[in-house]
Amino acid sequence: MVERKYPRYKVSIQADLSIPGTPVSIGHVYVADISTGGLAFETKILLSINSEVTIKLNIEKQVCPFTGIIMYREQRGPLFIYGIKFLKMGLLKKMELSRHIKWINKHITNLK
Repeated sequence: MVERKYPRYKVSIQADLSIPGTPVSIGHVYVADISTGGLAFETKILLSINSEVTIKLNIEKQVCPFTGIIMYREQRGPLFIYGIKFLKMGLLKKMELSRHIKWINKHITNLK
């Protein structure tokens, strides 16, 4: 098994998926795990590796958009499992994500 750079935390969060530059969501996804460096999500939507996507998470009663690049795709039955690496993370966004991850860590089991 590959050692992860950031610890991942298992979640089950419904989120909206969009392509940067388009105002409309292209569908709902379920976020399966999250870390400071990225997240994994499940959907029936076929997307290309290296595509840029925005995931709008609802964490702590807030809508939190995160943009990333699809680094991994696996098909399991009718679902596609994607792994994205976060992009465009300024200091404030990193602090916001770290705060959310700490909240998740208190309430959810670590998948290390």
